[in-house]
Amino acid sequence: MSAFSPMRNIGTLVIQYKCMEIWRETFTMLALRLPHDIESQLDRLAKSTGLTKSFYAQEANIEHITYIDELYLAEKRLVKNRNGKTKIFSLASVGAELGLAN
Repeated sequence: MSAFSPMRNIGTLVIQYKCMEIWRETFTMLALRLPHDIESQLDRLAKSTGLTKSFYAQEANIEHITYIDELYLAEKRLVKNRNGKTKIFSLASVGAELGLAN
């Protein structure tokens, strides 16, 4: 079994899945249309691990949405910075202000 085999982490996935079942009432339903190849990939993954397609779709969406959200926030901050609407401090000036400069 390779170091990157999904079966090495199956215990962790089962624990995560069970925790998600316990907290199911905190989740809402969302229907998605997926390309057939992604649906097939989810189906194979679910069958090989014993977890549901919904579990993997949810995990992928949560991770991707978080990434997109952070990306948009960074882009907004960059635009504000380029437009001169934010103040920039160097590491040296912050260290000196806090008394951490060598």
